[in-house]
Amino acid sequence: MGATKKSSTTGYDGGSSSFSGITSSNIAITGGGGSSGVSGRGAYTGNRGRGTFSNKRFGQGRSADMQQFYCEVCKISCAGAQTYKEHMDGQKHKKKEAMQKGEGQTLSKSRVSFRCETCNVTCTGKDTYESHVRGSKHQKTANLMKKLGKPVAETPTVLAPGEKSNKPGVPSGGTPISTVGGPAVPTKRVIGVPTVKFVGGEKLQSTAQELARKAANAAEAAIEASGQKSAAVEAALAAEKEVQPVGEDYVEEERNASGKLIQYSCKLCDCKFSDPNAKNIHIKGRKHRLQYKMKVNPNLVVEVKPNQVPREMRNEIARKLRAQRMHVMPPRPLGAPQPLLMPLPARPWCGVMDPGRRIETVEDRHVMAKHRSIYPEESQLTAIEKLVSVTEKALKAVSDSLAQEEIKKSDNEIKESQEEGIASHSTETQQPDRILKGVMRVGLLAKGLLLKTDREVQLVVLCSQPPTRTLLSKVVRLLPQVIEKGENEVVTVVEKPDESALLLKHSSSDIICRIVLTCVLLREEHAAGEGDGATAAAGAKGAPPKDPLPKVPCLEALAELRHAKWFQVRCSNLQSAAITLRILRDVRQRVQTWQPLRAWMTELLVEKVLSSLGAPLSPGDAVRRVFEAVASGILFSSGPGLIDPCEKQSVDVLAELTGQQREDITSSSQHALRLIAFNQ
Repeated sequence: MGATKKSSTTGYDGGSSSFSGITSSNIAITGGGGSSGVSGRGAYTGNRGRGTFSNKRFGQGRSADMQQFYCEVCKISCAGAQTYKEHMDGQKHKKKEAMQKGEGQTLSKSRVSFRCETCNVTCTGKDTYESHVRGSKHQKTANLMKKLGKPVAETPTVLAPGEKSNKPGVPSGGTPISTVGGPAVPTKRVIGVPTVKFVGGEKLQSTAQELARKAANAAEAAIEASGQKSAAVEAALAAEKEVQPVGEDYVEEERNASGKLIQYSCKLCDCKFSDPNAKNIHIKGRKHRLQYKMKVNPNLVVEVKPNQVPREMRNEIARKLRAQRMHVMPPRPLGAPQPLLMPLPARPWCGVMDPGRRIETVEDRHVMAKHRSIYPEESQLTAIEKLVSVTEKALKAVSDSLAQEEIKKSDNEIKESQEEGIASHSTETQQPDRILKGVMRVGLLAKGLLLKTDREVQLVVLCSQPPTRTLLSKVVRLLPQVIEKGENEVVTVVEKPDESALLLKHSSSDIICRIVLTCVLLREEHAAGEGDGATAAAGAKGAPPKDPLPKVPCLEALAELRHAKWFQVRCSNLQSAAITLRILRDVRQRVQTWQPLRAWMTELLVEKVLSSLGAPLSPGDAVRRVFEAVASGILFSSGPGLIDPCEKQSVDVLAELTGQQREDITSSSQHALRLIAFNQ
């Protein structure tokens, strides 16, 4: 009966009794056994069907021994001594303990950070901190600290850019704090510490002044550091306020059939989130601003994320990795010596190591060094781009001028016919076609294969009718009048009627722009085999031109157009193709043996060799693979040949090479392959 009475007296007398009385009552009922004075029959009174389980009510607080283990480092409470010990040995606790000992990560060097002292959490921005404060974990920790009587920080600690994220001064051991009951482990009480008193003396005059000077310097340094820190914090806070949300229109709301908001979807970043706070943080974030700058507004200013590792350290790490990956010759096996003519094992084109990591070999470094020596400088590329852009605008102005002349001419013809009384069959006046329909970049300029020694770029102008010498002269006369030029600049235009072209040159640079006039009707008539293409093409619409330009340069210009389109489709995305082609162009210019190999042959050959592997190649491996293909005899007449993909009929582009030229190029390629094998 004593246990029953105790249970009745410790009923539900408020919150304090629920922490201490219920657990003791349950222990008395379930663990007392026969000593409690309760019979086996009475134990089931009011608990029919529940066995010997305690009559606890849901919602009661935990007992006193569960509330006296609190980790100051992690800001959590543990249920008992065993749970507290397991938490102290856990990985999360050790990680936070290491951060507080001074091993914290360095925060952003360009933005201010906010630290929540309640949760010991560092946030990278004001919006992130506000979202953290509204979260459930922060609220739970704050409520727990209020119950324990600990102060709860209302404002965050502002950290300057580049400051460590750890907070010194918090005990790293995380000793348990007793709240209701006594301590879980008996502690040893220290009564007193024996001391020895020494007789005081005077300071040494030789060191007193030095100590005072060091103290003054330390104080001045501390004041200066605090001033710099406050200035950095103020500047970072000002920058934080200046960050405005962008691209909010690209964040769409997704709702269900009943109209309830399910989630947000950002079309720029291709991501989804369901929290409105996350939406506000996202549209101010660096990733979203970068996507907005790339896809919407290129003028948006986005902070540059600094690299945490210095350049010298990165170079040193890369050098050590290269030294570790040096190929070591395997030991020679024991036994009889191997035959000298034993075939060498095939060299794999794809590395067997991690595909995401590319190892730079000696061949790669040699090829890239050669490529840097032949690649045009930035000033040369800028001059070429400026000349081509100005020429394209001038040709557009010439086309507009010629179109206006055609309109006036047609209007005069209509007026003359009306004056003569000739009735018009069509009520609507047809707009005459432009004589100059468009201008396209071809050759080395369109393919991006220019070298440092190149001084000429090529443009092709498409005409609605086969071009004539009269049209060429008219364009030469109008170009200097409409082209943009500076005060002291002189534009020189040279007419080349035998080549169906004109040459344009600025006095500010030594680059020449070659402009060729052509018409697609010439190829159609040439393919049909109807004699003179210019005469047959113009015969359908009127009298043939009296002074047509030569047909062969016009057909070659059309072929250059097809070659440029093919290159952009097949070779622009082929890794190391452009570098290999520039290297081979330099070889063709320097070595007389390779000069019969035209540029179009080289482009077809490199595309066939590199695309046949089906895997990306480094520059060194790509150049070596091309030389191996040529050295194997691919250019011989008995080989497969190279079919021109831009022609309707089957045409072998290697047909113009003689047998001696094929043998010379093959022999030269074998010699180059031997030099590569011996790193020469």
